[in-house]
Parts: sequence; C-alpha cells; structure tokens
Amino acid sequence: MKIRVLYNVILCRLGIRQLLPKDFINAIEIVECGEKLVKFQGIKVRESVAEKLRRVESNLSLMSYEIQVVSGYRTLEEQLTLWQNAAGNRKFSADPTTGKGGGHQTGGAVDILLLKNGETVDMGSNYRDHNNRSITFPKNKGIITSEQLSRRQILYNAMITEGFINYPGEWWHYCYGDQMWAAYSRKNRAMYGSIAGKEEL
Repeated sequence: MKIRVLYNVILCRLGIRQLLPKDFINAIEIVECGEKLVKFQGIKVRESVAEKLRRVESNLSLMSYEIQVVSGYRTLEEQLTLWQNAAGNRKFSADPTTGKGGGHQTGGAVDILLLKNGETVDMGSNYRDHNNRSITFPKNKGIITSEQLSRRQILYNAMITEGFINYPGEWWHYCYGDQMWAAYSRKNRAMYGSIAGKEEL
C-alpha cells in the first residue's frame, strides 16, 4: 500500500483527518458470509441489517423519533446510473466498474433519514447534498445549528449502538458488514461483498 495512503490512515486514527482513504477501504479483505437479502420498509438489505434497523426503530420510538430508509441495496444498473450522473463529483459515488461498487451493492449500507411525527427533521443539509454541511460532525461548529447537531447525534447514537458505522462525510450513510464498516471498525475482514447479479443470496 502506498505510503501516502498509510499516512492518511494514521492521520484519521489520530483524529486529524475524518475520512479514511478509499484505497485503504477497498483493500480490506472480503469473506462473504452468504447472508440473504430481505426487505425493511420495502427496501432490500442484508438480514442482519434489517434486524438491527428494527431495533433502532424501536429504540428511537421511545424518544418519539422514527427512521426512514431511503436507500439500501443497489443493483449494478442503479449504481452505474449514480456513477454516470455524478460526473465531476465522483468522489462521493462508488465506481461500479471496479467490481466492488461500494457498500450499497453489498446490501450492508443504508441511507437513513430521521423523522418526527411522520415528517423529516432538519439535519442541516439535504439528503445527498455534498458540501461541508453534509459532514456528520463538522469541525466548523458554526456551520450547522445546535439543534441540527443534536438530531445528528441522536441518529448516530441509535445506529452505533446497534453496531453500524457512519461514513463521516455523509450524516445519512450507515453501514454494517461491508468494507467501510470493517475499515472504520478496525477489523481485518468484511462479511459482505458485492452481490450484484447474485440477489438470490
């Protein structure tokens, strides 16, 4: 692995950098567990992911919050469309032509919105906006309000408690079992690999 990549990993571990390098994440070994896809809120995810989301839903209901999963498993075609549409902003979309395709092609990644009384709450940026306000916990504290930060923390705590990992660049993106989860959890292996074309798992 390149020295530059390892240097950036060290910076991340020290809390100086927020995002782990893609090359480091993509180098994580995958040992596919063969867990099947099921539906949660009508969206396909891995079975363990669905179980964890049900517990998140139950726990947040005690605080009068709900969750809405807006994206889970993506087919190769869906990921290709996102990649093509990303054009000049591709650092925020996984390249499906590599054979890896990112967490959404594993069924382990989900994009989550927080709701109250059936309405989405203000998290400080729109879903799929990619700017400084989309960073889960911006270093510039004044970029989002304390209320927006508090809601992000509520969602974060609920998801992390169930074993999910948040992608620090997107307050809505959480994952379990994929390479990103392994990298941020400091694990040597991922349990979920890309299942594009193998949806019968």
